[in-house]
Amino acid sequence: MRILLFGCFSAILTLASPEILQAQNLIVNPDFDVDLGAWTASAGAIAAFDSTHNVVGQIGSGSALVTNDQGPGSAVDISQCVPGPFVPGTYDFGAWVLMDPVPPLTGSARVSMTFYASSDCSGSVLDYRFVDSSGLNAWTLETIPIVMSGGSVGSVRVRLETRLFTGGSGPLTAYFDGVRFGLMPTVPVELQSFDVD
Repeated sequence: MRILLFGCFSAILTLASPEILQAQNLIVNPDFDVDLGAWTASAGAIAAFDSTHNVVGQIGSGSALVTNDQGPGSAVDISQCVPGPFVPGTYDFGAWVLMDPVPPLTGSARVSMTFYASSDCSGSVLDYRFVDSSGLNAWTLETIPIVMSGGSVGSVRVRLETRLFTGGSGPLTAYFDGVRFGLMPTVPVELQSFDVD
């Protein structure tokens, strides 16, 4: 006999909020609603709040505009240090990216993470992960899963970068919005189904 069991009344399926399955975001000011607060621009970066571009089309919200005019082979960014500790598990990391039209092989927009043993994003680097964007003329969601397996990571620096290739010339402009970094939730027991034979 095959029985479908639920940890709670089946009504929970209709009452459960969709937010239950979303990752808790560890980023401060991920949506750039009014400014670039909590984000720091690197040397040479031209960074500004832009109220005319945002991924959700919300009036009054905006995005981070990061421009690189530093010449071939350069990279500039805005970044934020996220202190640990981090619970072991799989984390959702990424951002929405929109690049201004550029000639081929000019450069790219990059969303990256640098992992540190320290709690203040300094000292020894443990790891580096990134995803380059192809979001020309349209908002593109760039994401990568990050697996944290233990307590060795003390902090993570999240960077939103514009990078000029060696043969590229600037300026290179990219918009960033909806930055996310958080532990991917497991499905609550009351929403899981079990087959019993």
